[in-house]
Amino acid sequence: MGDAVKRVDLKQFSPAREGIVGNSVESVISLLRYLSPGRQISLEEAALILNESESYLETLLEEEKIPHVRTGSTRRIKYRDLMEYKSLRDKDRVQGLAQLVAMGQECDKS
Repeated sequence: MGDAVKRVDLKQFSPAREGIVGNSVESVISLLRYLSPGRQISLEEAALILNESESYLETLLEEEKIPHVRTGSTRRIKYRDLMEYKSLRDKDRVQGLAQLVAMGQECDKS
């Protein structure tokens, strides 16, 4: 596998050309480079990552739930900040599902 990684020309594997996700080692390397922690991404990209609409994401930004910067009329989000929000959101969802399961089990006992 080490030899395959050495032969990769990252320029030819841009996330846009690969559709952001691919199934080869080269695509994974390209994706990791593309999503470096300090990289700033657009609302469209962030909405795709969160699987949410852009309008809902704009609401989250206005409520200051995700840090962002404004350059002119464009908003940019650091990938790291987006992933921190996503991690907290997913953790809350898992806890909520666990509570629902517990409530369901209590109902079954009755």
